[in-house]
Amino acid sequence: MNDPTVKRFEKIESTLAGINDALLAIAKNLPEKVTPKVLSTKKPKQELSNLPIPKEWRAILDEMLGVDFKASVQGNAVGDFSMLVVFPKEIDRRGSVEKNDKEFDESMFSPIRRVSPEDDVRKWCKLTVSNIKKCAKFSNFTPKLSV
Repeated sequence: MNDPTVKRFEKIESTLAGINDALLAIAKNLPEKVTPKVLSTKKPKQELSNLPIPKEWRAILDEMLGVDFKASVQGNAVGDFSMLVVFPKEIDRRGSVEKNDKEFDESMFSPIRRVSPEDDVRKWCKLTVSNIKKCAKFSNFTPKLSV
């Protein structure tokens, strides 16, 4: 039979048989156990660097939270800042399970934008005071203004 469709299918069948034979030959040379690579779906964490706390920011922290709150500033690749605020030991909002992770309660202020850093620090401090006061045992929280 000279049907062109049949000839085309026969050619495809022949090509697929050749590919199948080639793959089987490759498979024979593979080791018994192949461990597939797992690709990470996590975004790489931006590198942070510790920077000195500007005195204006420290003054805002002291005024709104108190002098016994510790802080560290970090810059990131985007150009904004983050500030990690560590609470004094006597102010701990965490549950018992969370206390196993870190010695002190802490809060991350982020972002602190370059264009309005003092306003952002004030906003985050105000939010932090509000969150502290939500805990019944700290509902009367007032900042400790001197050591």
